[in-house]
Amino acid sequence: AEEKKVAARIDKLIREEIEKANRLAREKSKNTTKTTAKNEFILSPEAKALANEFELNKGKLPWPVKESIVVRRFGKQPHPRFPGITINGTGLHLVTSKGSNAEAIFRGEVLNILVNAEGIKNVLVRHGNYITSYNNLESTYVKKGDKVSTGQPLGKIFTDKLSGKTKLVFVLFKNTTRLNPASWILKR
Repeated sequence: AEEKKVAARIDKLIREEIEKANRLAREKSKNTTKTTAKNEFILSPEAKALANEFELNKGKLPWPVKESIVVRRFGKQPHPRFPGITINGTGLHLVTSKGSNAEAIFRGEVLNILVNAEGIKNVLVRHGNYITSYNNLESTYVKKGDKVSTGQPLGKIFTDKLSGKTKLVFVLFKNTTRLNPASWILKR
């Protein structure tokens, strides 16, 4: 239930950021006839080049955590503890060691940082019309609008006090469409 709430918040924020970015792009170009699908970024030549470079690196991008184990994959799958129940993973759930950082998988710009009621943070990084989401951070090293480079630490991953698990939820979007992050990062 919590994951669904977070996913809905991220989806809403991405739609809002696309609207805002497109409004600015139209004002900047003074071209109100430029149309695009409602939930797609209008790309400047620089953003288009960045998105193309991101696409060319499909399957070769680094992992968002140096050492980690995948505990939940993207898409529909059987629940690990309750037979007969199916869950829908919004991204990759990566368990790592306490004190680990989430790192940008590609250069881009911090689109936004979400903070939930418990203070857990989610950094969204834009790469043209692609967005990477690094969720479940206890602290961040970046702010909205920062330019980031590949491998740059974005924040410290939260460690749950009860379970002792340090888990990053990594999600990938093209505009508002969720993609399977495992298809984009290096195979281990």
